[in-house]
Amino acid sequence: MKYVIDMDGVLAEFNVAFAKQLGHPDIPIADPKWPELWDWPQQYVSDEQLEQVWAQIHHSETFWESLPCFNWTRETLTLLDHEVNRGHEVYFVTARQGVDAKRQTERWLQKYGIELPTVVVVQKMEKGGIVQDLGADIMVDDKPELLVSAKAAGKESLRLYLQVHPYNKAFAFNAHKRYGILPVESPLTAIRSEYARREIYKTMET
Repeated sequence: MKYVIDMDGVLAEFNVAFAKQLGHPDIPIADPKWPELWDWPQQYVSDEQLEQVWAQIHHSETFWESLPCFNWTRETLTLLDHEVNRGHEVYFVTARQGVDAKRQTERWLQKYGIELPTVVVVQKMEKGGIVQDLGADIMVDDKPELLVSAKAAGKESLRLYLQVHPYNKAFAFNAHKRYGILPVESPLTAIRSEYARREIYKTMET
């Protein structure tokens, strides 16, 4: 079994860290309905300010490594580590840039529970080719467009899970019916579903 797992928005709480980096006092970080839009920073700062903040992140040796986690992250990574120990392959595929982004990501994953993470850092928000090349069986991401492109590029049996947040919940309502993408409240749901699926098949075979 081959997993392709996203980082930001699935395991790492990027939006909160980015909001703090922007430093705008009106960003409602504590509101559970925030952010309601994918491109929420444009509501608060100019394009020039955004570029400046991204430049700071690209030069930072600690930004990616210091991101906060979600309340499900540790348990998710523990389960994925068990999957690796059972012989399954887990790839953490993320669009990150900056100083030592891959190693920062690896250290972050090790800190939260997976001993030897396999991290693939892409330069653009496009994962369909990687899903295809790996022959992935499961993909978990929070960006609907990436899941749709992966569905087109991946094998027919690829199972897709959308990590639901306020900024993508409109898509989530129609995702399963239109694309066969399963909305989940956390990646734990996806991993447990896959484990249960395998156990059912084992029972059927005996």
